Amino acid sequence: MNQTIQERNLLFHFDPSVQVLKYDECSFYKNRSNQTLKAVDFICMHALGQIQAYYIEAKDFRTITKPPSPANLRDIHITVVTKFENTRIGLSMLSNEVQYDPDDRFAMQALSAKHNTLVLHLEPHARDTNYMFSKALIANIMQQTKILIRQKNLVAEVKCLNAAETNQKKFPWTVTLLP
Repeated sequence: MNQTIQERNLLFHFDPSVQVLKYDECSFYKNRSNQTLKAVDFICMHALGQIQAYYIEAKDFRTITKPPSPANLRDIHITVVTKFENTRIGLSMLSNEVQYDPDDRFAMQALSAKHNTLVLHLEPHARDTNYMFSKALIANIMQQTKILIRQKNLVAEVKCLNAAETNQKKFPWTVTLLP
């Protein structure tokens, strides 16, 4: 059975072999961590020998009335890395809770993952003709994200994807664009 999670106008369809948590909807985040910490949209864990954790932040620019200015994208790497770092802090807090519900077990597994990937899912504006979301801009966002992750002593691979790329590559999920 596939697991499907909606984030704005994006439907993420996860392979049955993965565990997924919409982090901002778990009771721990709602009750404690969201008062001070912003977090990624969801976490997906896939076990292929070793546990692989994907921290996914989705940005859908298709529904805005005009393409975003370069200034709006300039600091996106800071936002995404901060959310990744805060999510890891929140998971650590959650794993230390006395109650052991499914979210606690998920947190402990995610923290013990041997490989972490921070995924920025970025859907460009419909009228964008590779001007605002050029390959050079995406490469720059990825490079700045990698640099910031190193500066903060975090460990994660970085990916920047859109629905077409996600569906063509071998990730344990696909994405459907809603109107």
